[in-house]
Amino acid sequence: MPAGHKLAIRPIMQYEHILKYGEVIGEATQDIAEGEHVHVHNCWGVKARRH
Repeated sequence: MPAGHKLAIRPIMQYEHILKYGEVIGEATQDIAEGEHVHVHNCWGVKARRH
């Protein structure tokens, strides 16, 4: 896994907030299974939504 990429440590439902170190960093655009790669293909970043 490349540095800075994330893995789901539990199932994440579509539209649920994604947290990193207790801070919201995005929102799931689809259901994400435990252990799945969390990246631009299945989430919106908080910064991306502000533009």
